Amino acid sequence: MSKSIQEYLDEIKIQQYKTDIGFKTLMEGVNDNIYIIPKYQRKYKWKKEQLEALVQSLICDFPIPPIYTYRNKKNQLEILDGQQRVFSLFFYYIGKYIDASKNNSIDYKKLNVTGRSFKEALEDAYILSPLEMKMMTEDDKEIDISYENLSPEVKRMVDYVSLTVIEIRWVNEEKKGETIQQIFKNLNKGGINLEPQEIRDGVYDCKFYDMLHEINDNNPAWRKLWGKESLKGKDMETLLALCAYRKHVAFDGKEFYIENYTGKLANFLDCFSEYVSRIEDEEIIEEYKRSIERFIKQMNVDKVLNRKVTLLISVYIVCEKCNINGVITDQLLDEIKRSKSYKNNTDQGTFAKRKMTERWKGVYEILSKRIK
Repeated sequence: MSKSIQEYLDEIKIQQYKTDIGFKTLMEGVNDNIYIIPKYQRKYKWKKEQLEALVQSLICDFPIPPIYTYRNKKNQLEILDGQQRVFSLFFYYIGKYIDASKNNSIDYKKLNVTGRSFKEALEDAYILSPLEMKMMTEDDKEIDISYENLSPEVKRMVDYVSLTVIEIRWVNEEKKGETIQQIFKNLNKGGINLEPQEIRDGVYDCKFYDMLHEINDNNPAWRKLWGKESLKGKDMETLLALCAYRKHVAFDGKEFYIENYTGKLANFLDCFSEYVSRIEDEEIIEEYKRSIERFIKQMNVDKVLNRKVTLLISVYIVCEKCNINGVITDQLLDEIKRSKSYKNNTDQGTFAKRKMTERWKGVYEILSKRIK
């Protein structure tokens, strides 16, 4: 029986706690890692003109959109929405900004805040330049509004400008991950269109995702196999998919079966992300890591496969589930792509369950004959 709208709303019910915090108090909280930017959020890419417009709103006490947060296991407030604004205000607070000649963005996962302030982590990872802020008055006069150069009276006024922080809490903790993801989607609909994996990276900060990012960022064989880093997270999504299929696909010697798959890959990966976010056993995570790295070593190919994700996943599933440990070459991949069983199941509806299992079956028939 389908759920009523009331039952659904009861499951995802949240509580919102609004707090108005002075600018200086918020910035001190950011520096002390009380308010944190999840390391897998999108990179900080605001241009100086955008920062200047935000600072002018702060100086003039114009409305600034709320910052949405939720409390993590370490009792810190993770910023769900508003990280670009918070980061810009922090740059203003410390009087420094990205050195454009060295970098044009800040990658949060490169900041190691363990045992030190956010400012120290930032300065350790990136070269920063002094930040000068100017504002034009109505009579076209330029005035210096750099934080450190404000008069004591104006600085006190700015320090106490109220910024709204909203903390989200869950009535049903089991629905937390799912609800965070939906909130993140909704809050970002009016801005840049985000790919599903960009949203997942903004939501799931866990040991399993740490493992995937470690492979994606630092495994040279994977980078050779995939090619340059995907700005939309397609490389991370593919690694995640490999792991999801590893868990949910079975092979009985003749046929392949897949569980918990309803025909939509995005939903499949969302559910798997929710599952792995709760894994604390490092040995389980290590098993997934070994499986992926073992497969990467098998792939002795010269071609970059970032446009052949279906092929890459198909070969992984067969090798993993059928204990095929031999070397995969360009010639083998070409043979698979030319085969009737593969071509007939990679047209429209590539991610339909039946097409996937038939495709894997065809790949198995080839690899089992060619690799002993």
